[in-house]
Amino acid sequence: MATALTPQVVTLIVDDSGSMSGAKAQDATEAIKNLVITMQSGNQGSTGYRFLLNIAKFGSGTTALAQAARSESISLG
Repeated sequence: MATALTPQVVTLIVDDSGSMSGAKAQDATEAIKNLVITMQSGNQGSTGYRFLLNIAKFGSGTTALAQAARSESISLG
């Protein structure tokens, strides 16, 4: 269990290739948003953090979107 004393590092690898379009892309986006929101709510009220996120997307290349970031710093927009 993630706590401020034993935080978890979560790594998400997101497919951003051409095959991800339409309903597949929407479903993946919603799942990622729900996961980040869950981690953000887990950090609320804590003096430290419970989760750190690494997020990268790949398609024609690989792009880091977040590296050891607190979940509150992840923009869902």
